[in-house]
Amino acid sequence: NSASPRLIPAVAANLADPSPLVRAMAIWALARLASADAFRAEAAARAGDETDPAVAQEWQAALSESGADEADSENSNPSIGCPRESADRG
Repeated sequence: NSASPRLIPAVAANLADPSPLVRAMAIWALARLASADAFRAEAAARAGDETDPAVAQEWQAALSESGADEADSENSNPSIGCPRESADRG
């Protein structure tokens, strides 16, 4: 993980990928790149949208990790601005 917030748009685009594995890995990466506030806001915006149980569990795990619970002013970005596309997830 490069810890570069410049990668957030590329990672965030994968939150709508048709593959549950890609979505889960995007959540993991986003939790490490985005500020805690931005990550929590993204998780709240997507709450209830995820149909795959493993991906929904990844959201919960990432939210409960210490990195998602601490404010990070250096990477502060109140809006991640990732697309909320309706992907075929079946």
